[in-house]
Amino acid sequence: MATAGARSIYVNDVADFAVTTFTNDTIDYTQTNFIISDTLTAPFNGCFAEFYFAPGQYLDFSMVANRRRFISAYGKPVLLGPTGALPTGVAPLVYQHLADTEAVANFATNRGTGGNFTIGGTLATSSTSPSD
Repeated sequence: MATAGARSIYVNDVADFAVTTFTNDTIDYTQTNFIISDTLTAPFNGCFAEFYFAPGQYLDFSMVANRRRFISAYGKPVLLGPTGALPTGVAPLVYQHLADTEAVANFATNRGTGGNFTIGGTLATSSTSPSD
């Protein structure tokens, strides 16, 4: 279950949560397809370095110290460890990332505690790294 007060989205270390309607409901993990999207109908078309999803692990991101577990004061990513467990001490359900020289297909490998994914669509690596 979600909790109305325990939700936030930060983009580049700035709060960016513009949802006006919040539904407190259970996520159905039995579905076969999931997408990362900003419209709920079309897959996300953009860039991001890592995907970290940890239901049941709450960190208050209004506290700068908690955001620093994921992003430095300079806006650079911080090391989350091989399973993504460094921020909370527990590996998240889903943790996907690529090292600078890693093949893009490896993004489907879940380093968290859940299962792996199948890439649908096209992924490409950027010409620069977020840590550059």
